[in-house]
Amino acid sequence: MQIQASRKDRLWSIAGIVLSMSANLVLLPAILHFLDDDMVGLYYVFSSLGAITGLFDFGFSPSVARSIAYAWSGASELAACGAGSADPGKPNFVLMKRIIRTCKYIYLLISSSALLVSLSIGTVYISSITKSISGYTPYLAWVLYALAIFLNLLFGYFTVCLRGVGAVADANKAMVFSRCAQIALSLILLSAGAGLAGVAIAYLGYGILYRLIAKRSFYRYRGIGRQLNAVTLAKSEYRIGKILRAIWPNTWRDGLVTLSLYLMNQATTIIASLFLTLSQTGTYSLCVQLAAAVSTISGAFLNAYLPTMQSAFANRDVQKQRQVLSLVVFTYIAMETIGTALVLLLGIPFVRWIKPTYAISASVLFFVSVCQFLLKLVNCYTTYISTTNRLIYSGSFVVTSLACVLLCFALAGWCQMGLAGLLIAQILSQAAYCAWKWPLFVHCELELSVRHMFQLGWAQFAALLKKKNDFG
Repeated sequence: MQIQASRKDRLWSIAGIVLSMSANLVLLPAILHFLDDDMVGLYYVFSSLGAITGLFDFGFSPSVARSIAYAWSGASELAACGAGSADPGKPNFVLMKRIIRTCKYIYLLISSSALLVSLSIGTVYISSITKSISGYTPYLAWVLYALAIFLNLLFGYFTVCLRGVGAVADANKAMVFSRCAQIALSLILLSAGAGLAGVAIAYLGYGILYRLIAKRSFYRYRGIGRQLNAVTLAKSEYRIGKILRAIWPNTWRDGLVTLSLYLMNQATTIIASLFLTLSQTGTYSLCVQLAAAVSTISGAFLNAYLPTMQSAFANRDVQKQRQVLSLVVFTYIAMETIGTALVLLLGIPFVRWIKPTYAISASVLFFVSVCQFLLKLVNCYTTYISTTNRLIYSGSFVVTSLACVLLCFALAGWCQMGLAGLLIAQILSQAAYCAWKWPLFVHCELELSVRHMFQLGWAQFAALLKKKNDFG
């Protein structure tokens, strides 16, 4: 069955991403008001450590999403490279059931490992940076946060499967409802004096609700639950080992890319905490949060059309691949430009009005935005490559991320350049290779010039506004 992104998918995708990113922005005034500067910094450290444990997924989520998309598009079998022949009119529910059963074992191992590391190494690190904070509040909050990470990973494959079959609207509905619940619970607990532990409890509640809604939506989407229940397989027919062998060659590459992106982005907060105070780390992390929010919201069309791109590859529809990529890149660049300008003009005065002690520099926020822009722009192109089940860019990402970390330590630490060193390290490491190599590769492969891409992207966007084009 071919996957087409509908108007509803686009709207809910934008709503889901906006609310997901704005949840932290909505909570920001309350967090700044109810938590002192050290606790605000610790909150951002929690977020970065949570991203580290998320690396235990190690590429399984995008690999599973591709595999589900291929099965939904009628692929006969999974392949280590590319995809098997497909019957566009008939999903392969036998293959899908095998993939889902494999996921249950994979994500149980992933989540258990993440919990063990969080409660051991993570707790030691939290202890080392909170010596100036009296009481057990940081530890209680961290245990709750670690439990939330465990549950999010354990049942995370349901949201992955939803996106894999193209149910983008349903996946984002689950996100919207869960984020609203998180915001409400956070505000209530902060107002009640629960502090950072209250924020952790709300995050735990968000994860549980999100996964429950996603599971229910997946099995109800176009009768998937009924169709899967009708498939009867003996235990030996699940072929878990065969599924793993098919997805592993690209899974470990996806994992390396995920790790690399973390090192180029979230790890800078950890590095900053080594050379700066918690308060200064919180200020820098706030700039990263604002810039990342703009970048993620600007990439809404990429998330909405990812299943369409995967389906287009499975059905060998090159023209649709050109159309979707052009739309994604065009809308990203346009929205990123507008969003960054708004944050610089309105975001800084707003933060200063809420908490005058947070002196955000416009130049720092601008260069952080440049870093986020480059990361997401390259991601638009490498995502296209990943939909063809080739992760040929993984090696370059590893080298770039290692260069970024080394430069961060060299410039921010040894050269004592502080925040300026962190920013220079990120921009130089990306611009040296990945920022130009992979966009050029995709343009050559699709025989799509930059000028033609912008023309096609604008034409597709204009057609969407006039409701004349839904890519199918």
